[in-house]
Amino acid sequence: MASISKQITKDITLTGLTSILFDRYAGDNKTQLAPEQKLYLQGKIVTMPSMNITSFLSAQNTESAPKMLLDKREYKTVASALLASTIINPSAIPFTKNGKPVVFGGSFVDDVDPVSGIHLVYHVASWIRAFQIPRFARCWTRRGS
Repeated sequence: MASISKQITKDITLTGLTSILFDRYAGDNKTQLAPEQKLYLQGKIVTMPSMNITSFLSAQNTESAPKMLLDKREYKTVASALLASTIINPSAIPFTKNGKPVVFGGSFVDDVDPVSGIHLVYHVASWIRAFQIPRFARCWTRRGS
């Protein structure tokens, strides 16, 4: 029986076309988080948990990439293979702007953090059966803005 032993390591940079929105879940729908509590921070550096990317690539119980793009008979196999064969490091991936980590200044003035450029936007999450929960989302302007 042949074993899979080939390891491939890639260093990648993700460049977004749209703003990143943060709406960190507190564990229940009654708990309200302050805007800064919805950010993923390592100290003051704004990060994306690698687990969120892993979930996007491999989740079977939510809208993952395989589930959205593949036939229902195929997506679980692909999602499982991605989960079993992909490791994303570091566990907290720092956002950068102009090559430097995005640092959260700690407060919002007129819905904008003057240090990082992160600004608050207000949306309503619409779910099945028109069930709506107001939420705050976090984003910052795109590079060069």
